[in-house]
Amino acid sequence: HTEPIIHGDMESHIRSIHPGLCMLLKGMLNQDPSERLCTARCLMHSCFRKHRRRLLKVDEALQAWMDTAKSELRRLPTTTWDLGAQKSEKLDKQRSTACAVM
Repeated sequence: HTEPIIHGDMESHIRSIHPGLCMLLKGMLNQDPSERLCTARCLMHSCFRKHRRRLLKVDEALQAWMDTAKSELRRLPTTTWDLGAQKSEKLDKQRSTACAVM
């Protein structure tokens, strides 16, 4: 069995700063992958509460912006890229016809 990454004086020092952070770091840095905290569990830790709230607000705003952009795009005429693809398909058909004639 290997010694934990955070132990002894380091653990005491971190615990004196913030006990919850110490537990989070110990879970994140566990050498046994089966016992290591996954990303979701880490993000749900109380140390990230304030950041989670801010990120959720940003996510909601971004989602609203994306929904608006999608609806605006649906109203636009065929894009230049689509026109290029249509021209390319037409050229491919012409090439196929020319090859068949030869």
